Amino acid sequence: MAPATAAVPVTQSTPRSEPQPDLLELYQVTIIGDSLVVQADKQLRAALAPALVSVVAEETVGLAEAQETLAQQGLQLSKSDIVVVALGSADFNLPAGYELMVRGALSHLTGAHCVVWVDAQEISGRLPEVNDAIDSQVSLVANAYLARWSSIAGNAALHPDSSYNLNAEGARSFAALVSNAVREKCL
Repeated sequence: MAPATAAVPVTQSTPRSEPQPDLLELYQVTIIGDSLVVQADKQLRAALAPALVSVVAEETVGLAEAQETLAQQGLQLSKSDIVVVALGSADFNLPAGYELMVRGALSHLTGAHCVVWVDAQEISGRLPEVNDAIDSQVSLVANAYLARWSSIAGNAALHPDSSYNLNAEGARSFAALVSNAVREKCL
């Protein structure tokens, strides 16, 4: 007969979890965009906190007009920078060589830790070629990712009077899409 062993009570303690730091605070996020970024500026800054956020945006600016801005921003980039590009929605009169313009824009941003390109909001079906060009070029760059605004922007509840502009809910949704893409793809 085996000797009897005394049962030792086992207590399980719940490990205390310390609050995890938000890795976004280690990065600077630069957002280059058109009127959607202008309209969602406040919501973007809040959604991307605690990162240092800078916004370079103009109403109705297209990719061709933004090339100089992209080149200037690209000269200042380091591996602690995340760049969000939200251009394309003003390019519904598809300029010739659009894929080359997207490729050129991405080449300006190669010094960044990560690039998130927000695709164009579909307006009466006039932007599929723009989004195809963006998608094809972003997919060729190792540190570049696509955020599909086009997949949710068709919801009329995000726009006043069914226009292209954003209402408060639209601005929050746009900012959430950008923030989620940055956090999922860049951190």
